[in-house]
Amino acid sequence: MFQYLHHQTVVSVMNPSGLKGVCGTLLIAALLLQLSLAVPLVWDRSDLTIPMRDGKSLAGDLYIPHTHPGGPLPVILVQTPYDKSLGRDEFANGVSDPLFNSANFAWVYVDWRGFFASAAANVSGYDRGLDGYDTVEWIAAQSWCTGSVGTWGSSALGGQQFNTLVYAPPHLKASVPRVGAISDTYEGDYPGGVYFENKLKFIQAYYYPTPIFKNNPLRNTFWDLLASSGNRSEIANAGVPILMVGGWFDLNVEVNIRDFARITALAPTNNKPKLLIGPWARMHIGDAIQGEYNASAAEWADSLQVLDFFNYYLRNDTSSNYPTAYPAVRYWTLGETVFRDISAWPPTPTSVLPLYFRLDYSLNISPSPLTSAYREYVSRPLEPMKTKFGRLLNETSGYGLQGAGDITEYFSRSDVLIYSTGALSNPESESTIYVKRIILILDLNHLGFNPIQKCQCRRQFQRGGIRK
Repeated sequence: MFQYLHHQTVVSVMNPSGLKGVCGTLLIAALLLQLSLAVPLVWDRSDLTIPMRDGKSLAGDLYIPHTHPGGPLPVILVQTPYDKSLGRDEFANGVSDPLFNSANFAWVYVDWRGFFASAAANVSGYDRGLDGYDTVEWIAAQSWCTGSVGTWGSSALGGQQFNTLVYAPPHLKASVPRVGAISDTYEGDYPGGVYFENKLKFIQAYYYPTPIFKNNPLRNTFWDLLASSGNRSEIANAGVPILMVGGWFDLNVEVNIRDFARITALAPTNNKPKLLIGPWARMHIGDAIQGEYNASAAEWADSLQVLDFFNYYLRNDTSSNYPTAYPAVRYWTLGETVFRDISAWPPTPTSVLPLYFRLDYSLNISPSPLTSAYREYVSRPLEPMKTKFGRLLNETSGYGLQGAGDITEYFSRSDVLIYSTGALSNPESESTIYVKRIILILDLNHLGFNPIQKCQCRRQFQRGGIRK
């Protein structure tokens, strides 16, 4: 249960009426004990007005544990375009989350410039990294802050942390970007050459006045410039410890690994980032269930590591010995359902194994002998398969669920071809397969297409590609 009032705290009391005698007393005691273990902390919330260097102000919420005896606390900053008041849900739902149930920190949620309570501060094209710098330094100067500030947040909130790191605020001591990207990539927005509608339809509508992504369906200078942006050198040399968190069921996992590798290569030896990859989807990091996949063995693994991370760098609590207790990379193995620790990505030994479509519907390291035989399917564009599970951004109606699940109901459709490998010969081996390129040879001559139709077909196929 999470309850709060502005500048005051609400305390909820159970009414034991109807429970009488010794048994009733014992039952009440047991219920109160269970309640004390399950109910999250009570937090006091205050409104903040945070001045920026251009004279504008951002709106924020300050949360301080009600049980805090007084004095300053380290602060965890969350910068969001999705309404700072949703931070209340983080605490309300954090009954079992060790990070949101820790009384060692205060939290500040801030609306981005131009969004929600900070709408009046909107300035077209303004660098949000500067807002991040100004916010960190203002927080550090407040009487309720020890001067140590960390940042935390997922997706766009993770990207804003990278923007802030570029300017290296002196009082920023730790950063936890979760499933956030430094920049977009063509592969991430057009996987296999296909417009990623589930992701881009939302992003386009929420952030951009023109259909910039849809207007660039092929890799071009726009995508090259976008991929090269991000100031990774400044991020790597900001002097701020970074813990990146990703998930195998998240749409950004390849981007997270790429950014981690690049920052690692640029960072000084004494401040390399760390990477945690769990069996998680974007909106369900740390949850026990991911679609239909049981991830209970990894429940709250992210928050436990983040808590040690923040305790070490924001509170100078060395009891966890964080820098040496945690590896450079900790990743979940979906086959063995355990975390593995490695000193660098990728794991070693790692080999690239080409797999070929075979006429017997197998995926094999050897191609089928050249033959005139073929496999075919009947296209059903008016009856498309709806996504049931996957690496999705949006879980709204019609889009399916984030995470893994059973899609075998689609296997019998006439527009589906299924190719699979045999069972892994070594049950202890872990295979993470990235479909980087699928090469198909099409013979359209027998279809009776004229040259113009052939050209149009090939172009359309290039754009359509094959989705991973």
